[in-house]
Amino acid sequence: MLGVQNIHQKNTLRIAGIAIISALYVGVLITRQDQNLSLLLALSPVFLIGITEDITQKIPSIYRLLSAFLSAFIALSILGVELNHINWPWFDQTILSIGPIAILFSVFMIAGISHAANVIDGANGLLLGHSILAAAIFLTVAYQVNDLLIINANLIFIFSLLGVFVFNFPHGRIFVGDGGAYIIGAFLAIIALSLVAKHHEVSPWFPLAVMIYPVFEALFSLYRRSVSRHYRLDQADRRHLHSLLYRRLLNNHFKYLSVKFGRNAATSILIWLFTAPFMLVTLLAWQQHLLMITTALVFCVCYLFVYFAIVRFKNRWGKF
Repeated sequence: MLGVQNIHQKNTLRIAGIAIISALYVGVLITRQDQNLSLLLALSPVFLIGITEDITQKIPSIYRLLSAFLSAFIALSILGVELNHINWPWFDQTILSIGPIAILFSVFMIAGISHAANVIDGANGLLLGHSILAAAIFLTVAYQVNDLLIINANLIFIFSLLGVFVFNFPHGRIFVGDGGAYIIGAFLAIIALSLVAKHHEVSPWFPLAVMIYPVFEALFSLYRRSVSRHYRLDQADRRHLHSLLYRRLLNNHFKYLSVKFGRNAATSILIWLFTAPFMLVTLLAWQQHLLMITTALVFCVCYLFVYFAIVRFKNRWGKF
């Protein structure tokens, strides 16, 4: 199943989402965490819509977005958590103190990250590697605040992803697909939201700093499509950072890497190396509001610098 933004060389099944959700259910049932089981059931709508899109390629984007909103709303209703502070007193007391608005912000956060995860799922192991690292950071913070429920959820999540990762990287024998990407993004968003809502010592900007790569990639893609290139917001293109790295840099100047999987896997490795220092800062300073905001902003500046440097890179690719 190849698309305009795909950098793979052959059709591959996009059903890793089934393996991920199955592993999550097995882990939750073994540990007998009823709340985590309810959470997985709540995320069923977005997963089912996503996996149907993987199989049929016929689900309109609006239905996928609405399913993410529905899953987010059900999950929040079960967990009873919402984003109720961002460390800006006026906004916290005037806006987020209103229950429905706080829930709406939280729903947008979960649905947004769910779709942002799908945006970066374009190279072997890229989404899975980033998500495993993000979950490991959330796990470490959960351990430091002694939240056993979040610790268990993260451990189950990490091992579920690792089981797929070995088949997805570096050879790409199976793809995550929409169903897998949506469930990964939503799960990470809910874990992050739970940490902030339950433990006020955790900076509310910490989740954004951890997930800034997929979030900014998605936001910049929306800008690029709607403002810069006048495309439809849901129209796929091949101008994501991972696409540019592969097509303009690795595909032209690292020809000794095999086309089959070497350049594809190298794309993921380069982006992991690019994002890792920023994620390390979040691990060391998860209580520091200003540092978390600064980390996110610096990442955005660095992303734009790298992105446009590659766009202007002189090569023989021709029209791109």
